[in-house]
Amino acid sequence: FHQGGGSARGEYGFLVSRLVEAGYDVVAADLQGGGDRFGFPNRTLAEAPEGADFSYCDAAPQLTMVLDSVVSWYPDARRIGWGSSYSGALLLHAAAEGADVDQVLAFSPAAGGPMGECSANHVADRIEVPTLVVRPAGEAEIGSVREQLALFGGAGHQVLVASPGMHGSSMLNPVRVGSDVDATWALIESFLQRPARRTGSDSVEGSDAEAWSEELAAPIWADGDFQDWDDVTPMAIDAWGDVSPGSAADLRSVRARVDERFVHLLVDVGHTITLQGFRGSFEIVIDADGDPETGATEESHLGAEAALVYSQPGDLASGVGFGVGIHRVEGDGLGSVEPAGRAGVLAAPTHSSDRFEIRIERGMVLGDGASLEADTGFAAVTLRLLGPEGPLDQLGPFVVPLVPAAIEPDLLGQEALDRGPDQLRVVAWNVSSGQFHRREAAFQRVLAALSADVVLLDEVPADATADGLDAFFSGVEEAEWQWWLAEGGGVQRTLVASSTHAVQGEPSLAKIDYPPGALEGWISETDSAEFALSRAALEAGGGLSATGAWIDVDSTPVLFVPLDFQSAGYDGSPQDRLRELQAGVLREAVAQVLARRPGAGLVFGGDLNLVGSGRPLEALIAGLGPLGEDLRVAEPLNPLDRSLATWRSLGNADDFSPGRLDFVAFRSGPLEVVRAFVFDAEHYAPEVLESMGLRGSETAETSDHLPVVVDFRTGR
Repeated sequence: FHQGGGSARGEYGFLVSRLVEAGYDVVAADLQGGGDRFGFPNRTLAEAPEGADFSYCDAAPQLTMVLDSVVSWYPDARRIGWGSSYSGALLLHAAAEGADVDQVLAFSPAAGGPMGECSANHVADRIEVPTLVVRPAGEAEIGSVREQLALFGGAGHQVLVASPGMHGSSMLNPVRVGSDVDATWALIESFLQRPARRTGSDSVEGSDAEAWSEELAAPIWADGDFQDWDDVTPMAIDAWGDVSPGSAADLRSVRARVDERFVHLLVDVGHTITLQGFRGSFEIVIDADGDPETGATEESHLGAEAALVYSQPGDLASGVGFGVGIHRVEGDGLGSVEPAGRAGVLAAPTHSSDRFEIRIERGMVLGDGASLEADTGFAAVTLRLLGPEGPLDQLGPFVVPLVPAAIEPDLLGQEALDRGPDQLRVVAWNVSSGQFHRREAAFQRVLAALSADVVLLDEVPADATADGLDAFFSGVEEAEWQWWLAEGGGVQRTLVASSTHAVQGEPSLAKIDYPPGALEGWISETDSAEFALSRAALEAGGGLSATGAWIDVDSTPVLFVPLDFQSAGYDGSPQDRLRELQAGVLREAVAQVLARRPGAGLVFGGDLNLVGSGRPLEALIAGLGPLGEDLRVAEPLNPLDRSLATWRSLGNADDFSPGRLDFVAFRSGPLEVVRAFVFDAEHYAPEVLESMGLRGSETAETSDHLPVVVDFRTGR
């Protein structure tokens, strides 16, 4: 059904052949309210000219008549209603009143004054068939359109903001739009192929329907995995390849989910980048009340209460940005950028990717005291890609309905810490160098509370002594601790300790040196000679920050390898390439040791500092499994935070948001993971903390890294 002033052939002639080729039969009707827009006359109007008192609602009986005719012509077919502008609104009304259609597509469904009682907005909560409402990005700038998108999105319908686009179904016509529209077509075709779920239909059994509903309601984890987004459809899309050559990213789509605590976004940035460090910047512009008439008045951030900036512009010679900051509205515009490491945002993965989960706490303080905690209304969000000369690309604005109400979760109980009697508990922890001495008692209390069998520590300060370590572990708990300290690693060393098993150091891993020429090869690949030369001298003297020690677990020898890789950088930076080198050297050293004991187990644990690419982890675990397969990587969940973040800023002036830096990888077979979690004392109930002798602030007072806890069972 066409838009006002048009005709079926004029608006849909270009797409009928495409739908027919895809296997659909198409019935397109000229309705009252038409004309010769797009060059084709409206045949119904030609035969019965409209009177002066015509209203768009007068065309509703004609639309219903066409729908009834289609049912008689195709009684057994799946029927999809497709409307544009005023006919989109009439079609939505027909669906709400029980029209025999399986799905509804409404492009720019009209809701203004001329629609009267037939406004699309009147029936958002009454439609029970899958429905997609599409608006072009230009229309989504309008407050009333945002309200419509919020109404339909809040009622559980799919909504989409398309860019580039134009009014009505013509947004699928590349000639009229003046640009490629393949991205929009891909989403429309995906919707057309959805299984019909009609009220009262036998095609979906009750149990399946319930399972589908539960699946859609499943919480999002900010883990960088993306599988929990499979059933969440994009809310805004943008044409592919519409950025200038050499652009670091090309915004393609965004999906959104809201729960009691967070607004979750999944953003496809087109190219592989490190979100907190690439050549450019990425903005999330938040209009907390969805009203362009309030908030900032400058055109680039119209209506916004705040803007998050990933990869903030810096003065690096490379042109690469850093971290994440926040502008909050001040007066008529947005103020200067403040560090946002503790503002309430998290992005996953921490390393480079072409997609990112971005999570915003609903209680995060925006400008003018605004937040995203309201349980009514909606927020409007725009994503912007910026270069040195200004905007490069944009997604949205799209609308995020703010339901359900923001609430605080229940703190964790004792069951979150319990383990089976025959399991081996391993704790890997970056003890933050000097903090290890300054906060010794707090470290002891946390390790005692976790009751670890094996502890892998990294960033142990270079001045740690045998007597000092004996005294430290004697204060952890009443047990006979044994430990092995690396001889290499420079100022930050690594350690293996156990309270339940004998520890035997592996002499060949006491100090792991770089092979001849390895550091020189790394220097030749970098674009920062000053950093590379000074860092190479330190690496050559200290060797890798890693070691290895053997522990027999149920008669199976297991090699435990704590590690700490180079920090900082971005994908392809000198630091990132050094991490790749460190991973390769360590992997080869461990492979040589395992070649002498092929049936042995293996556990890596420590701070990989994956803030650039994911390649260091890939290099470390490659081919070290019992049969030559890659090692498995434990997934340590933080159940209260619903993330895998192991690092967070402890200072308000930090520019980097929480992320997953610490990993545990292992040989499957000799050991299997029963459970893995990240321990943060702040997340446990007071009675649990009291029973463990801890305060809620204990982990925050020790290290900016959280302990990673893995409970293993032997696989034999």
